[in-house]
Parts: sequence; C-alpha cells; structure tokens
Amino acid sequence: MKAGTDSKKPHADKYYTGREFGTCKHVIAKAGANFVRTGERYGYAFYLQVMEFGEGLQFLHLDINCLHTHWRKLAVAAVQNSTDQIVLNHPARAAILQHHRESANLIPLVSEMHVKTHDFACQILFSPAFCPEADKSTGEEGELFHTSASKWTNTRQMGESASVEEITDNTMFHNRIKVDKQAKALRMRHDNTSKSMAKDQEQLTQRIDELQSIYPNLDITFGKAYADLRAVGQGIFENRRTSKKDDHGVEFLKLRLRIKDAEALEGFIQRINNPLRLILDDDEARLSTIQENARALVVDLPTMRDRLTALELLLGLSAAGAPSEQQEDSMQRAAADTAMEKMQDMMEGHSRNCGQYQHIVDTAGKAGKKERDRYTKKIGKVKSTLSKLIQRYAEVNSVLPKDHPYCMQGELKMDDLISVDSFPWTDARAAIHLQGNTKNLVKVIGVRACMQYVEAHIKVKRNANELKNLQQETAHYIAYYKGKRENTLEALRQITLDEQARVVDDVPMTSGKSSDLNENFNTRYIATTAVKAATPSFHSGFSAVLKRSMSFFDLQIRRAHDSWGDKFVVLRRAPLASSSVV
Repeated sequence: MKAGTDSKKPHADKYYTGREFGTCKHVIAKAGANFVRTGERYGYAFYLQVMEFGEGLQFLHLDINCLHTHWRKLAVAAVQNSTDQIVLNHPARAAILQHHRESANLIPLVSEMHVKTHDFACQILFSPAFCPEADKSTGEEGELFHTSASKWTNTRQMGESASVEEITDNTMFHNRIKVDKQAKALRMRHDNTSKSMAKDQEQLTQRIDELQSIYPNLDITFGKAYADLRAVGQGIFENRRTSKKDDHGVEFLKLRLRIKDAEALEGFIQRINNPLRLILDDDEARLSTIQENARALVVDLPTMRDRLTALELLLGLSAAGAPSEQQEDSMQRAAADTAMEKMQDMMEGHSRNCGQYQHIVDTAGKAGKKERDRYTKKIGKVKSTLSKLIQRYAEVNSVLPKDHPYCMQGELKMDDLISVDSFPWTDARAAIHLQGNTKNLVKVIGVRACMQYVEAHIKVKRNANELKNLQQETAHYIAYYKGKRENTLEALRQITLDEQARVVDDVPMTSGKSSDLNENFNTRYIATTAVKAATPSFHSGFSAVLKRSMSFFDLQIRRAHDSWGDKFVVLRRAPLASSSVV
C-alpha cells in the first residue's frame, strides 16, 4: 500500500489501491475498507472504528496509533465545532459524536512488534507491554489476516463493486476456517499463557529483589512507578510532538550565562573608556569602532532579561521582588537539575531501545536478514540521537557549578550509555532525591530501571487477564453454539408440528366412539407419513439446512469439550463475555 496525499495530481488515479481490515485478537475479520485511487489515509481506520466497530470497544491496536490518536481528536473537534451545513446534515456526524462519547475509556495501543521501532516515550504510552489492563494480545494478529488477504486476486485493476465482492467472499471463507479451529486455538493460548506465568513471576521477583538490594529504604510500589513513568513519557512525547527544540530548563541556563557575560561586558565598556583613550592616543575613530562592537554584543540585554523572567515563571522559579544572589544560585541549581535529569531520562530510554535492537540483531538467524538490516538501521538512528543528547548534556555541564553533583569532570562518551549496568549519574541522582525525600520513583531509580520493573510487573498482570478472558471467551463460545442449537432444534420441532397439523386438518373426523377414534388416529398417522414422503421440497429443503446447521453446532460444542477436557468444568462456571479487542 502507498500512503495517500492531499495533492491533486494529473495521474492521481495511478495511486496504489489497498485494503484496511479490522480483526479481533482471534484473527476473525470484523470489517474492512477497500480504498481506490487514494492510498492509505487516517480516515479509513477512523471509519472502521466509528461506523463498523461501534460501542464496547476497549482496546484499539493500530501501527500508527501514536499519531492517529492526535489526528482523531482534531477530527472530532472539527466535526463538533463545524458550522458548515454539509457537515451538520451529514449522517456520519451523529455517529462520530456518539462514538466519541461512548469511547471515552478506549485505550489506543500500537502493535507490540511495531512499537519496538518507536522511541521509548511512545512505548511507555502505547505499547501493550506497558498497559496493565490489556491481556496477552500483541496487536500483531491482524498481520496474520493480511497474510491471507495478500493471497487473494489482486484488486488493483478491478472496479469497486467487483473488488468489494471478492474481498467479502474471501473474508467469509477465512472467517469460517478460523471459527472451525477456534476451540483448539483458545485451549492452546490458555496452555501457553499458563506455561509463561511461572517464568514471568520469577523475573518479577528477581527485579524486585535487585531494586530492594540497591534501595533498601525506598518504598517501591507498582502503582507509583507506573504513574511516574507515564508522566515522564507523556512529557517527552508532547515535547517531541510540538517540535520544541530545546527544553525550558536548558534555555534558562544558557540565557542566564549569556546575560551574565553581557552584563560583565557592559560594565567593562564603562570602566575601560579612559584607559582606552590613553592606549589609542586619543584616536576617536578607533575608539568609536571598539565601543560600537562591544555595545552590539549587549544590545539585546533587555530582551534577554525579559525572556529570563518569563522562563522563571514557566519553571516556577520566580521569587517576590528582585532575587538575591543566593536566590539566583538556587534558581540556577533547580533549573540545572530539571534540565540534566530530563536529558538523563532520554538517554536512559534510548539506551534501553538500543539494547533491545542489538538483542534482536544478535538473535536473528539467517532467515532474519531483512529484520537484522532493519534494526541495524534503527541502532544507527538511536546512536545519532544519543550523540546530539551528549552534546547538549556537555553544554549544560559546562555552565554548572563545580560542586554540583551532576557536574562531570570528564567527557561523556557513547560507551558510557550502551550496554552498561549503571550510568555515570545513577548514584549521584539517587543520593540527591533520597536525601530530599523525593517520592518520584523515576527520579530516584531512573527511567531504564523503572521501565524494566513496570514491564515485568505488567507481564504478570497480562497473564492473569489472559487466562480470565480465555475462560470467559470459551464459555461464551460454547453458550453461543448451544443457544444456536436450541433455536435450530426448536425450529425443526415447529416445522414438524405445523406439517402434522396441516395433514390432520385435511382428514375428516368421525363420531366420538372409541373404535372410530382409533380408526381415525390410524388414518391420520398413515396420512401424515404419506404426506411427508410425498412433499420432500419443504423437509428436504429448509429442514435439511437446519439439520446441517445442527451438525455444525454440535461439532463446535464437541470440539470445545475435546480441546479443554477436564478444564471444562471450570469454564461452565465462568461468566460470559465477548471479545472487545480490535
């Protein structure tokens, strides 16, 4: 597929066509959109979400959800605030606004393998690995459906109606195969999750023991660590999305240093006037040139002072009245802490990503050459980002007081960040915040350690959620087919009764004597049997369809019993629930 553009080109009809599908986590297609001559756009996913999936959607996995979520908010706001009569009268407007109200608790996620190529802030906010409400669904299940869809006849040269018809037929065929295998698939997911539970619990225990050995007096809880980590990820993600090149704290430090230099230069210009006259032997032209060059360096001093005041307000560093020298030093130290710690967080997060990519490259076999090349390029991009952060870190480090805990005497290098157990600032940072009784766990233990702890904890939670959901889904699966079977059986009974009643009504009744009644009963029985044999069009038609449906329902129930075996006793007591993961 090719991404669409809004430009109107003469050859716009040459854009690649494509398809966008939504599936549940069991790879059963729910809905699809066939786009023609437009390329892939945000609107197709939005259409499926609003018009096809409807209410009850709890999780939405989309490879571009980190960008699509923001676009979705803008789209809803535009529809809500529009005064255009075409928009106000459009039938989709009510559906969009209703879905917006009903999906207030919708959790947007990026599929697990795809999100690994995003930066760490995006992973914190959108990865299933950092969503405690999610189960073991990775979001990659839709890729399995696209693998099947790619085998269908190419729709590029088709008309729209023929393309839609072919996609519908093939999707129904795919879903039928998946439904036939569903009972066994549910049991396999249950067994695989049960096997991984012990391993994941062991990893969590090991992670907790490591943190407690390093920070014995620190109260580390999952809820606090998760909330602090989300706050860090949200701050970095928003800062990146709004394209802020520099942090307010870094700008404050640089600006304060420039103002100090400018003020010193201004005082020097005033004091050096007479000595310069003697040195230059009263050469007014040369003296005037030197003074003009010096004043040019301090001409922006009032503007810089105004900007510094604004930054102090933004950072919460402003003091009543003119700040004293001690207050200025305190303000500078606070700004330095904020700026340095934010860059430390970013370097730790990118370092973790680099380690993940390197692990994928090392473990990929010969068949994974394409994957190795892809992640090798990602490693290069992450190292480039780290190089820029190291440069910024050195700039701020150069203006720090020598006695500041974060002030490094040597040079920060790439080897200090990649594949290391601890970072150069880890001990100093922990000492600062433990001494100050800081309750923010990220500030104490760092982003990487906090991510590892939270991810290990959520793995255990997701296993528990997965087992619970699988039991509920299997109970719902069996109850659904049992209900269908009962409805079909009742329809067959009704058909038989209606046919018998019609035949009986056609046979005349005799007197009420016993012998006449017995004779009449035998006559009606023979007549009914004869009619059934003589009118196969009805019973061999609709009844045969219902009987085949009965056989299919029985087969699905039997498969569930065979797949789950002794666990079925537990499943019958589980509450019913339907899958709401797309």
